[in-house]
Amino acid sequence: MKILFVICEGPHDAQFVSRLLQESQNYQIYGKQIRDFPQPLNKFFSGKFENRSIQDIRIGKPDFPLIPICALKNIDSENLVLPIAIGGMDKFHEAINLLNEFSEYFAYDTLDVTASLIKGYSVLFLFDADSRGKDDTVDKFKIRFGPYSAEITPEVLEKWIPINNHGLSLFIFTGDDGVTGTLEDLILELFRKSSHAHVGDTESHFGIYFEACAAEGDPVTHASKQKKGVLTACGQMEKRNAGSALSVIIRDTVLLQNAFDFSDSTNQWSRLLLLINKSFE
Repeated sequence: MKILFVICEGPHDAQFVSRLLQESQNYQIYGKQIRDFPQPLNKFFSGKFENRSIQDIRIGKPDFPLIPICALKNIDSENLVLPIAIGGMDKFHEAINLLNEFSEYFAYDTLDVTASLIKGYSVLFLFDADSRGKDDTVDKFKIRFGPYSAEITPEVLEKWIPINNHGLSLFIFTGDDGVTGTLEDLILELFRKSSHAHVGDTESHFGIYFEACAAEGDPVTHASKQKKGVLTACGQMEKRNAGSALSVIIRDTVLLQNAFDFSDSTNQWSRLLLLINKSFE
């Protein structure tokens, strides 16, 4: 058994990974309780709750431990994919703490001594290019993650690099130009495949009424927020999703059923799926 930790910016990114893997028909939800996860995963997760300081929690601002948003198992093996939302690319200190914990809990020596079923792990980072662009996002990643990212360059994006006895890779979401953009560009493309008229009408409505971008604002960030509104509104047209957050809509919407075309290996979702699958080779 091998583990892939997917470090995402937000919960809807994590749910996108889950939906992508399920739609590929190669993965299914791993619904076991924490105590039934293979050790030391169970100890790792339970420790996250045991080490929370109740004294530091504010009413109205829940502070959840950094554990996976969801868990998926490969249908043909026991390999697990565990997407974790860190709260944005700026939360790199939290991500570095996770990397340090992974190397402690899942080091080969530790796994051997405990006779764990887990035989290794990899870490995949998923970030948006935003208005920075792919190359500058790589540079920002390298500055913030230091020795953990030493071998990552624009030329080896979407490839697995051996670092500290585990695999590490970086995948960056972009829009149509392949340079800037966000995951929302990708999801909107998938929604259009399912219901072009529905999405088009919603985009037209938001184009009229959505708050205009400020003169000093970032147009890519503004467009991303507008697209989040469009995606959420489209998903909430389904009765069971009315009032749901975007992360829930991505998890449950019928607009993503059979929307992924895996026959084209060049699109972003196919490349991401291939990268995930290769982590277990």
